[in-house]
Amino acid sequence: MTAEQVIRALGARLVGARLPAITGFSIDSRSLQPGDLFFAIKGGRFDGHDFLYAAFQKGAAAAVVSRVRPEISPSNSQLLVADTTRALQGLALEYRRQWGGKLIAVTGSSGKTTTKTFATSILHARFQVYSNPGNLNNRYGLPLSLLRMPETSEVAVLEMGMSSPGEITALCGIAEPNVGVITNVQPVHLEFFRSLEEIAKAKTELADFLEDRGTWIYNADDALLARRAEEFRGEKISFGTSQGAGVRAEKIQVINLHRTDFELSLGPSRARVTLPAAGRYFVYDFLAAAAAGSLLGLALEEIAAAAGSLSPAPMRGRIVHLKVSATVMDDSYNSNPAALREVAAAAAALAGYSRRIAVLGEMLELGSRSREYHFTAGVELAEMGFDWIIGVQGHAADICEGARYGGVPASQVRFFPDSDTAAGFASTLCRSGDLMLVKGSRGVHTEKVVQRLVSDYGCMEAA
Repeated sequence: MTAEQVIRALGARLVGARLPAITGFSIDSRSLQPGDLFFAIKGGRFDGHDFLYAAFQKGAAAAVVSRVRPEISPSNSQLLVADTTRALQGLALEYRRQWGGKLIAVTGSSGKTTTKTFATSILHARFQVYSNPGNLNNRYGLPLSLLRMPETSEVAVLEMGMSSPGEITALCGIAEPNVGVITNVQPVHLEFFRSLEEIAKAKTELADFLEDRGTWIYNADDALLARRAEEFRGEKISFGTSQGAGVRAEKIQVINLHRTDFELSLGPSRARVTLPAAGRYFVYDFLAAAAAGSLLGLALEEIAAAAGSLSPAPMRGRIVHLKVSATVMDDSYNSNPAALREVAAAAAALAGYSRRIAVLGEMLELGSRSREYHFTAGVELAEMGFDWIIGVQGHAADICEGARYGGVPASQVRFFPDSDTAAGFASTLCRSGDLMLVKGSRGVHTEKVVQRLVSDYGCMEAA
């Protein structure tokens, strides 16, 4: 967008020097690049207006402000608006409309990022595809992602996150998706919702937006999503393992840490697929991505062929081989009861390991039933045959209690208040032949356990 288009789209008043060329967009003065338009966002714990001087010192082309700071030199350009957050979102919407390409939104309780990653890779077979980096998926990150999208992109795959009602609706108002994927509904953010049904209602705001203007891709094996799909009046595609799913996986076999085989059905067509990852949960992410690929015209053969080049995103099921001949399943990015159950089942089903060790961080935002969910998880992992259970922080102590109740010897259950101390113990425990699963909510930082293991023993490869 030209400087004039930006001013017009923002409805801003220019204060100071004439607006120079804009080459990027930023809300963080620490990562700002020369030529970026800096939005002085006012949040609950910070105010971007306090960092205007730093932004200009780093080469900001201009700053979008809701109040002019007199100490800023008149040789710099300030764009005065009523609300900088709304300005960021409005500019992103204007850019999205000018671009006019196909936009796929992905949300769900878990699997969002992996589904986004898989869909982007599959669609690269035919299109120039852009996806939002990292977890830039909220009311600040999503518009930034849109503004940073190259004009040459033909398809955008954007993840949408939420923790309260109305957020998905607001994000849809910024991105205006043509296609929406909802991976599942699971017990996350229960601190902010009274039930799974309320979470489903918030997630399916994406379906509400698409009902008369796009296509909804949903998990047919998720009872709450299937129920909403019965009422959905628009175009829809289902995926899953149940017989009625439009994009279906059958005969799933987890072969090893780097391979899951299954038969992919797309309507009457079938193909054998080898996915370079371990676990049924990765199959669901692939099916959602395959449904998006099919909708955009890719043939079954193209989709199946793309599977071989896929890989999970960092800290989301990546496999790390230590030089001590132990293996780490790094699923440390986040956790909830259903996701923990899935990845633990995948680890438990793999043969050839002398011990299975689970390092499990507290699962946050589970509300009043948090203790119950954690205790049940411990019992389940004991029943799966894990030899060691290491709990990290808060209610992870209840995982330990559940593991002991389920039959893991008390001497092989340990609890630590933080990931640093847990990492030290895990490192001393680790030995040749071990399979160590590391998983926890983002705020627990269980990735420190993986980092410590790699630091102490060295890494042969990561897959």
